[in-house]
Amino acid sequence: MTHTTLICGSLAFDKIMQYHGRFAETLLADQLHRVNVSFLVPTLRTEYGGCSANIAYNLNLLGGDPLIMATIGQDGGDYLERLRNFGIKTRAIKTIGDAYTAQCFVTADQDNNQINAFHPGAMQFSHENNVADCGPLRVAIIAPDGRDGMLKHARDCAAQGVPFMFDPGQQLPMFSGEELLTFIEQATYLAANDYEIEMVMDRTRLSLDEIAARPEALIVTRGEKGLRDLRGRPAPRYPGGAGSRHRRPDRLRRRLPRRPPVRYRPGLRLADHGPPGQPARFDQDRPPGRPEPQVHPKRDRGKIRSRLRLPLQVSFTSGTVASSIRRVGSRPHAVRPQRGHDRYSTHDRKRIGK
Repeated sequence: MTHTTLICGSLAFDKIMQYHGRFAETLLADQLHRVNVSFLVPTLRTEYGGCSANIAYNLNLLGGDPLIMATIGQDGGDYLERLRNFGIKTRAIKTIGDAYTAQCFVTADQDNNQINAFHPGAMQFSHENNVADCGPLRVAIIAPDGRDGMLKHARDCAAQGVPFMFDPGQQLPMFSGEELLTFIEQATYLAANDYEIEMVMDRTRLSLDEIAARPEALIVTRGEKGLRDLRGRPAPRYPGGAGSRHRRPDRLRRRLPRRPPVRYRPGLRLADHGPPGQPARFDQDRPPGRPEPQVHPKRDRGKIRSRLRLPLQVSFTSGTVASSIRRVGSRPHAVRPQRGHDRYSTHDRKRIGK
Protein backbone atom coordinates (compact mmCIF):
# COMPACT_ATOMS: atom_id res chain seq x y z
CA MET A 1 0.00 0.00 0.00
CA THR A 2 1.29 3.43 -0.93
CA HIS A 3 1.95 5.96 1.82
CA THR A 4 2.35 8.98 -0.48
CA THR A 5 0.58 12.15 0.60
CA LEU A 6 -0.17 14.58 -2.22
CA ILE A 7 0.14 18.20 -1.12
CA CYS A 8 -1.51 20.73 -3.44
CA GLY A 9 -0.59 24.28 -2.56
CA SER A 10 1.49 27.33 -3.30
CA LEU A 11 5.23 27.80 -3.65
CA ALA A 12 6.32 31.38 -3.08
CA PHE A 13 9.21 33.68 -2.29
CA ASP A 14 8.86 36.17 0.56
CA LYS A 15 10.69 39.45 0.04
CA ILE A 16 11.01 40.97 3.51
CA MET A 17 12.05 44.62 3.87
CA GLN A 18 12.59 46.69 7.00
CA TYR A 19 11.64 50.38 7.13
CA HIS A 20 13.39 52.20 9.98
CA GLY A 21 10.66 54.81 10.45
CA ARG A 22 6.93 54.65 11.20
CA PHE A 23 4.23 54.40 8.55
CA ALA A 24 2.01 56.68 10.64
CA GLU A 25 4.46 59.54 10.14
CA THR A 26 3.95 59.35 6.37
CA LEU A 27 0.35 58.20 5.90
CA LEU A 28 -2.34 60.85 6.43
CA ALA A 29 -5.84 59.58 7.10
CA ASP A 30 -7.46 62.41 5.12
CA GLN A 31 -5.25 61.81 2.06
CA LEU A 32 -5.56 58.05 1.60
CA HIS A 33 -7.59 58.51 -1.58
CA ARG A 34 -4.47 59.87 -3.33
CA VAL A 35 -1.50 58.13 -1.77
CA ASN A 36 1.93 58.57 -3.35
CA VAL A 37 4.57 57.57 -0.82
CA SER A 38 7.95 55.85 -0.83
CA PHE A 39 9.74 54.10 2.03
CA LEU A 40 13.52 53.68 2.17
CA VAL A 41 14.23 50.07 3.21
CA PRO A 42 17.94 49.51 3.97
CA THR A 43 17.52 45.76 4.52
CA LEU A 44 16.07 43.15 2.16
CA ARG A 45 16.07 39.38 2.42
CA THR A 46 14.44 36.60 0.42
CA GLU A 47 12.85 33.64 2.20
CA TYR A 48 11.34 30.40 0.91
CA GLY A 49 7.60 30.30 1.58
CA GLY A 50 4.43 28.76 0.27
CA CYS A 51 1.95 26.42 1.90
CA SER A 52 2.78 23.19 0.08
CA ALA A 53 6.51 23.35 0.81
CA ASN A 54 5.98 24.07 4.50
CA ILE A 55 3.49 21.23 4.94
CA ALA A 56 5.75 18.85 3.02
CA TYR A 57 8.77 19.83 5.09
CA ASN A 58 7.00 19.07 8.37
CA LEU A 59 5.50 15.83 7.07
CA ASN A 60 8.91 14.72 5.88
CA LEU A 61 10.36 15.35 9.36
CA LEU A 62 7.62 13.14 10.81
CA GLY A 63 8.62 10.28 8.53
CA GLY A 64 5.88 10.76 5.94
CA ASP A 65 6.15 10.55 2.17
CA PRO A 66 5.06 13.97 0.83
CA LEU A 67 4.66 14.74 -2.85
CA ILE A 68 4.24 18.42 -3.75
CA MET A 69 1.97 19.31 -6.66
CA ALA A 70 2.40 22.99 -7.43
CA THR A 71 3.54 25.47 -10.05
CA ILE A 72 6.75 27.47 -9.94
CA GLY A 73 8.13 30.20 -12.19
CA GLN A 74 11.20 30.59 -14.34
CA ASP A 75 13.09 31.84 -11.28
CA GLY A 76 12.36 28.75 -9.17
CA GLY A 77 15.45 26.64 -9.84
CA ASP A 78 17.02 27.37 -6.46
CA TYR A 79 13.78 26.52 -4.71
CA LEU A 80 13.54 23.13 -6.42
CA GLU A 81 17.13 22.35 -5.46
CA ARG A 82 16.43 23.34 -1.86
CA LEU A 83 13.45 20.96 -1.68
CA ARG A 84 15.50 18.09 -3.12
CA ASN A 85 18.20 18.72 -0.54
CA PHE A 86 15.55 18.21 2.14
CA GLY A 87 14.58 14.90 0.54
CA ILE A 88 11.22 16.14 -0.74
CA LYS A 89 10.06 14.84 -4.12
CA THR A 90 9.48 17.50 -6.79
CA ARG A 91 8.34 15.46 -9.82
CA ALA A 92 4.80 16.91 -9.63
CA ILE A 93 5.98 20.54 -9.59
CA LYS A 94 5.40 22.21 -12.95
CA THR A 95 7.61 25.06 -14.12
CA ILE A 96 5.83 27.91 -15.92
CA GLY A 97 8.41 29.36 -18.28
CA ASP A 98 6.79 32.75 -18.90
CA ALA A 99 5.91 33.62 -15.29
CA TYR A 100 7.67 34.36 -12.03
CA THR A 101 7.20 32.32 -8.88
CA ALA A 102 4.50 33.72 -6.59
CA GLN A 103 6.00 36.38 -4.34
CA CYS A 104 4.92 38.28 -1.27
CA PHE A 105 6.57 41.65 -0.64
CA VAL A 106 6.49 42.52 3.06
CA THR A 107 7.52 45.96 4.35
CA ALA A 108 7.61 46.33 8.14
CA ASP A 109 8.25 49.51 10.09
CA GLN A 110 10.00 49.89 13.45
CA ASP A 111 6.71 49.13 15.27
CA ASN A 112 6.32 45.90 13.25
CA ASN A 113 3.35 47.27 11.30
CA GLN A 114 3.24 45.69 7.86
CA ILE A 115 2.35 46.69 4.31
CA ASN A 116 2.18 43.66 2.02
CA ALA A 117 1.82 43.15 -1.72
CA PHE A 118 1.26 39.68 -3.21
CA HIS A 119 2.01 38.67 -6.81
CA PRO A 120 0.46 35.26 -7.62
CA GLY A 121 2.62 34.66 -10.69
CA ALA A 122 2.93 30.97 -11.57
CA MET A 123 0.39 30.07 -8.87
CA GLN A 124 -2.34 31.24 -11.28
CA PHE A 125 -1.55 28.21 -13.46
CA SER A 126 -1.98 25.60 -10.73
CA HIS A 127 -5.07 24.25 -12.51
CA GLU A 128 -2.77 22.86 -15.22
CA ASN A 129 -1.66 20.12 -12.82
CA ASN A 130 -3.63 16.86 -12.70
CA VAL A 131 -4.03 14.59 -9.70
CA ALA A 132 -4.29 11.56 -12.01
CA ASP A 133 -0.70 12.12 -13.17
CA CYS A 134 0.73 11.63 -9.67
CA GLY A 135 0.27 7.86 -9.39
CA PRO A 136 -1.13 5.95 -6.40
CA LEU A 137 -1.93 8.16 -3.40
CA ARG A 138 -2.91 7.45 0.19
CA VAL A 139 -4.35 10.88 0.95
CA ALA A 140 -4.18 14.47 -0.32
CA ILE A 141 -4.18 17.96 1.17
CA ILE A 142 -5.63 20.92 -0.71
CA ALA A 143 -3.94 23.97 0.81
CA PRO A 144 -4.05 27.63 -0.34
CA ASP A 145 -3.20 27.81 -4.04
CA GLY A 146 -4.60 29.35 -7.21
CA ARG A 147 -8.39 29.55 -7.03
CA ASP A 148 -9.05 27.50 -10.18
CA GLY A 149 -6.44 24.98 -9.13
CA MET A 150 -8.07 24.38 -5.74
CA LEU A 151 -11.46 23.80 -7.37
CA LYS A 152 -10.00 21.42 -9.96
CA HIS A 153 -7.85 19.43 -7.55
CA ALA A 154 -10.83 18.85 -5.25
CA ARG A 155 -12.83 17.54 -8.20
CA ASP A 156 -9.91 15.37 -9.29
CA CYS A 157 -9.48 13.84 -5.82
CA ALA A 158 -13.21 13.11 -5.60
CA ALA A 159 -13.20 11.51 -9.07
CA GLN A 160 -10.10 9.43 -8.28
CA GLY A 161 -11.48 8.33 -4.91
CA VAL A 162 -8.56 9.93 -3.05
CA PRO A 163 -9.52 11.11 0.46
CA PHE A 164 -8.38 14.68 1.03
CA MET A 165 -8.21 17.44 3.61
CA PHE A 166 -9.50 20.85 2.58
CA ASP A 167 -7.49 23.61 4.26
CA PRO A 168 -8.45 26.87 2.47
CA GLY A 169 -6.49 29.23 4.73
CA GLN A 170 -6.05 32.72 3.36
CA GLN A 171 -7.74 31.83 0.07
CA LEU A 172 -11.10 31.28 1.77
CA PRO A 173 -12.50 34.75 0.84
CA MET A 174 -12.11 33.90 -2.85
CA PHE A 175 -14.87 31.24 -2.79
CA SER A 176 -18.63 31.71 -2.81
CA GLY A 177 -20.95 29.93 -0.42
CA GLU A 178 -21.96 27.45 -3.12
CA GLU A 179 -18.34 26.61 -3.89
CA LEU A 180 -17.55 26.14 -0.21
CA LEU A 181 -20.51 23.78 0.12
CA THR A 182 -19.10 21.73 -2.77
CA PHE A 183 -15.68 21.59 -1.10
CA ILE A 184 -17.24 20.46 2.18
CA GLU A 185 -19.26 17.72 0.47
CA GLN A 186 -16.20 16.43 -1.41
CA ALA A 187 -13.66 16.66 1.42
CA THR A 188 -12.91 13.86 3.85
CA TYR A 189 -11.48 16.32 6.38
CA LEU A 190 -11.92 20.07 6.83
CA ALA A 191 -9.38 22.26 8.65
CA ALA A 192 -9.80 25.93 9.54
CA ASN A 193 -8.90 28.38 12.27
CA ASP A 194 -11.57 29.95 14.46
CA TYR A 195 -11.86 33.05 12.25
CA GLU A 196 -12.09 31.03 9.04
CA ILE A 197 -14.81 28.72 10.34
CA GLU A 198 -16.90 31.77 11.18
CA MET A 199 -16.52 32.90 7.57
CA VAL A 200 -17.49 29.44 6.30
CA MET A 201 -20.61 29.52 8.48
CA ASP A 202 -21.51 32.99 7.23
CA ARG A 203 -21.10 32.16 3.53
CA THR A 204 -22.69 28.71 3.54
CA ARG A 205 -25.50 29.64 6.00
CA LEU A 206 -24.74 26.41 7.86
CA SER A 207 -24.36 26.03 11.59
CA LEU A 208 -21.23 24.59 13.12
CA ASP A 209 -22.97 21.27 13.78
CA GLU A 210 -24.25 21.11 10.21
CA ILE A 211 -20.74 21.66 8.85
CA ALA A 212 -19.24 19.10 11.24
CA ALA A 213 -21.77 16.47 10.15
CA ARG A 214 -20.51 16.39 6.57
CA PRO A 215 -16.76 15.49 6.62
CA GLU A 216 -15.31 12.66 8.71
CA ALA A 217 -13.51 15.25 10.83
CA LEU A 218 -13.64 19.03 11.26
CA ILE A 219 -10.52 20.46 12.90
CA VAL A 220 -10.64 24.03 14.21
CA THR A 221 -7.41 25.64 15.44
CA ARG A 222 -7.76 28.24 18.17
CA GLY A 223 -4.41 29.99 18.58
CA GLU A 224 -2.89 29.58 22.01
CA LYS A 225 -5.84 27.36 23.07
CA GLY A 226 -4.69 24.58 20.76
CA LEU A 227 -7.07 22.83 18.40
CA ARG A 228 -10.42 21.09 18.59
CA ASP A 229 -11.95 18.19 16.66
CA LEU A 230 -15.63 19.06 16.47
CA ARG A 231 -16.60 15.45 15.79
CA GLY A 232 -15.58 14.59 19.35
CA ARG A 233 -12.30 12.82 18.68
CA PRO A 234 -9.40 13.66 21.03
CA ALA A 235 -7.00 16.16 19.52
CA PRO A 236 -3.51 17.17 20.68
CA ARG A 237 -2.82 20.52 22.27
CA TYR A 238 0.31 22.46 21.51
CA PRO A 239 1.74 24.77 24.19
CA GLY A 240 2.81 27.27 21.55
CA GLY A 241 -0.63 27.37 19.98
CA ALA A 242 -1.87 26.09 16.65
CA GLY A 243 -3.12 27.84 13.57
CA SER A 244 -2.07 29.27 10.27
CA ARG A 245 1.23 30.58 11.62
CA HIS A 246 2.34 26.98 12.28
CA ARG A 247 2.10 26.15 8.58
CA ARG A 248 5.53 27.85 8.23
CA PRO A 249 8.47 25.96 9.79
CA ASP A 250 11.51 27.88 10.96
CA ARG A 251 13.94 26.01 8.73
CA LEU A 252 12.24 27.00 5.49
CA ARG A 253 11.98 30.66 6.36
CA ARG A 254 12.85 32.93 9.24
CA ARG A 255 10.02 34.74 10.95
CA LEU A 256 9.50 38.43 11.24
CA PRO A 257 10.08 39.78 14.77
CA ARG A 258 7.21 38.59 16.94
CA ARG A 259 4.50 41.21 17.37
CA PRO A 260 3.44 41.82 20.98
CA PRO A 261 -0.13 40.68 21.67
CA VAL A 262 -2.70 43.13 20.37
CA ARG A 263 -5.69 43.49 22.64
CA TYR A 264 -8.91 45.19 21.73
CA ARG A 265 -9.36 48.64 23.24
CA PRO A 266 -12.50 50.72 22.69
CA GLY A 267 -11.74 53.62 20.41
CA LEU A 268 -11.88 54.89 16.87
CA ARG A 269 -11.25 52.91 13.72
CA LEU A 270 -11.05 54.26 10.21
CA ALA A 271 -14.35 53.37 8.51
CA ASP A 272 -14.96 55.64 5.53
CA HIS A 273 -12.81 58.28 3.93
CA GLY A 274 -15.60 60.01 2.05
CA PRO A 275 -15.23 61.97 -1.19
CA PRO A 276 -12.20 64.22 -1.75
CA GLY A 277 -12.43 67.48 0.17
CA GLN A 278 -14.84 66.13 2.76
CA PRO A 279 -13.91 65.53 6.42
CA ALA A 280 -12.71 62.02 7.21
CA ARG A 281 -15.44 59.98 8.86
CA PHE A 282 -14.71 57.66 11.76
CA ASP A 283 -16.78 54.87 13.25
CA GLN A 284 -16.59 54.92 17.05
CA ASP A 285 -17.68 52.40 19.65
CA ARG A 286 -20.44 54.45 21.22
CA PRO A 287 -23.93 53.89 22.64
CA PRO A 288 -26.71 53.72 20.00
CA GLY A 289 -28.11 57.10 19.09
CA ARG A 290 -24.99 59.11 19.84
CA PRO A 291 -24.08 61.25 16.79
CA GLU A 292 -21.06 60.20 14.79
CA PRO A 293 -17.98 62.39 15.43
CA GLN A 294 -16.57 64.42 12.56
CA VAL A 295 -12.85 65.06 12.17
CA HIS A 296 -11.77 68.08 10.16
CA PRO A 297 -8.89 67.11 7.80
CA LYS A 298 -6.76 70.20 8.55
CA ARG A 299 -7.78 71.39 12.01
CA ASP A 300 -7.61 67.87 13.52
CA ARG A 301 -4.72 66.51 11.48
CA GLY A 302 -2.69 65.85 14.60
CA LYS A 303 -5.52 63.76 16.01
CA ILE A 304 -5.76 61.77 12.79
CA ARG A 305 -2.04 61.06 12.78
CA SER A 306 -2.15 59.96 16.39
CA ARG A 307 -4.92 57.51 15.54
CA LEU A 308 -2.79 56.04 12.79
CA ARG A 309 -0.07 55.30 15.35
CA LEU A 310 -1.70 51.94 15.96
CA PRO A 311 -0.68 48.47 14.80
CA LEU A 312 -1.48 48.40 11.08
CA GLN A 313 -1.53 45.50 8.65
CA VAL A 314 -2.17 46.32 5.01
CA SER A 315 -2.24 43.90 2.10
CA PHE A 316 -2.64 44.99 -1.52
CA THR A 317 -3.68 42.79 -4.42
CA SER A 318 -6.39 44.94 -5.99
CA GLY A 319 -8.73 47.82 -5.21
CA THR A 320 -7.82 51.12 -3.62
CA VAL A 321 -5.34 51.89 -0.87
CA ALA A 322 -8.03 53.55 1.24
CA SER A 323 -10.20 50.41 1.18
CA SER A 324 -7.28 48.24 2.30
CA ILE A 325 -6.08 50.01 5.47
CA ARG A 326 -7.48 48.65 8.71
CA ARG A 327 -6.52 48.56 12.35
CA VAL A 328 -5.35 45.34 13.95
CA GLY A 329 -7.25 44.65 17.13
CA SER A 330 -10.64 45.77 15.84
CA ARG A 331 -13.61 43.53 16.36
CA PRO A 332 -14.19 40.57 13.96
CA HIS A 333 -16.90 42.29 11.90
CA ALA A 334 -14.50 45.19 11.19
CA VAL A 335 -11.78 42.96 9.71
CA ARG A 336 -11.54 43.13 5.95
CA PRO A 337 -10.28 39.76 4.59
CA GLN A 338 -7.39 40.15 2.20
CA ARG A 339 -6.12 37.89 -0.51
CA GLY A 340 -2.61 36.61 -0.21
CA HIS A 341 -0.93 35.63 3.03
CA ASP A 342 -2.86 35.22 6.23
CA ARG A 343 -2.27 38.23 8.49
CA TYR A 344 -5.11 37.97 11.00
CA SER A 345 -4.30 38.38 14.68
CA THR A 346 -5.77 35.73 16.95
CA HIS A 347 -7.38 38.60 18.86
CA ASP A 348 -9.41 39.43 15.73
CA ARG A 349 -11.15 36.08 15.73
CA LYS A 350 -14.21 34.81 17.55
CA ARG A 351 -13.46 31.86 19.75
CA ILE A 352 -15.14 28.54 19.06
CA GLY A 353 -16.01 26.77 22.31
CA LYS A 354 -13.74 26.47 25.31
